[in-house]
Amino acid sequence: MTWRRRLKRRLLWAGVLFGLVLLYLTVSTLRACLWARDASKRRLSRHYYSREESSLKTRRLLPLSGLLAVGLAALVGIAGATAAGGPPLPRPANGAAITVLARELPLPVGVAVGKGTVFVAGFGSEDGSTPGGLFAVRRGVVHQVAGGMFLGVTWHAGTLYASRFDPPRRSTILALHGWNGRSFATRKAIRHARVGFLGLAVGPDGRLYAGGGTEDCDLCVQKSRLAQAVLSMRRDGSDLRVVARGLRQPFGLAFAHGVRHPFVTVEGREGLGRRQPPDYVVEARPGEDYGFKRCTWAKPSACAGFAKPFALLPAHSSPTGIAAIGRGLYIGMFNGTRGPAAWRLPVTGGAWKEVVSGFPAPVVGVASSGRMLFASDLTGAVYRIADQ
Repeated sequence: MTWRRRLKRRLLWAGVLFGLVLLYLTVSTLRACLWARDASKRRLSRHYYSREESSLKTRRLLPLSGLLAVGLAALVGIAGATAAGGPPLPRPANGAAITVLARELPLPVGVAVGKGTVFVAGFGSEDGSTPGGLFAVRRGVVHQVAGGMFLGVTWHAGTLYASRFDPPRRSTILALHGWNGRSFATRKAIRHARVGFLGLAVGPDGRLYAGGGTEDCDLCVQKSRLAQAVLSMRRDGSDLRVVARGLRQPFGLAFAHGVRHPFVTVEGREGLGRRQPPDYVVEARPGEDYGFKRCTWAKPSACAGFAKPFALLPAHSSPTGIAAIGRGLYIGMFNGTRGPAAWRLPVTGGAWKEVVSGFPAPVVGVASSGRMLFASDLTGAVYRIADQ
């Protein structure tokens, strides 16, 4: 055997060995990423998700066709994080500029924009090991303006409204006035409840809308009329009304221009298989009943007589925050179909479209200001995405 053949054979075996090592690193990194994602979701599970879901041992996984791509992307992400001090940036489909406004915030569940400032609701961890808080991001500087476990946040007419979870079973909506760029002059608790207030939004009627979470578990009998419902109240917290009911987890709320009713993201029930039931978005009109737990849209025949969602989304894609820009609804996807992403759904109806991909962790908070989109993920980062 000539030296050239020996060299060729050694190079071949070296290539095979390198491929096996790369495959091992890919699988290991993927498992670590999925574990980290599920751990983040478990930290939120006792409030956002039911005990039923928390007890599941099989978590939501990405489609099989995307596993290798995610693993390789994770390897690239490790190199990028080492070189640049953070994971690689998400990728807008239109090539728009994207900027990281803040990093390492404690579970930034909600985002709002007002008076040149990005406000972030940080949930932290329920055991207190990672404190949450209400944060203001302005000109690259982060200020904590309140402590606690915050869930939703919205800005309207010079006032910031924020929902806070007060363990073990109490939720409070705060109204904060007089922002001077670093702090608020006054804050006032305007509403208390025994269910979690999730997303917040102010409608064209001037009322404050909120999502009402579950009491103890999804399938339990909900004793409070505020549970699993979309709620509205005056901006001082009075005149509380149930707008629509029968929604497992009304997570995010947003109003689109020219539409009177809020669009609300809802996660479907767990434990019914990988392909059922769908998640969805509703346009919550007064008096509507969406029928959960009887109606999950896994079997449409079981939903006869109940209100129909505005849009059905793929099972376990997990829509979270929502915002409106022009005639589009922009939705944060905890899982998506090919990984965490932001999707656009036309206000007039129609198919969804992925507009931002490549988030290094599940997307939870979404907000808008003009043509700019803001999003947060479970790495604790907050992004600004231009020209949507």
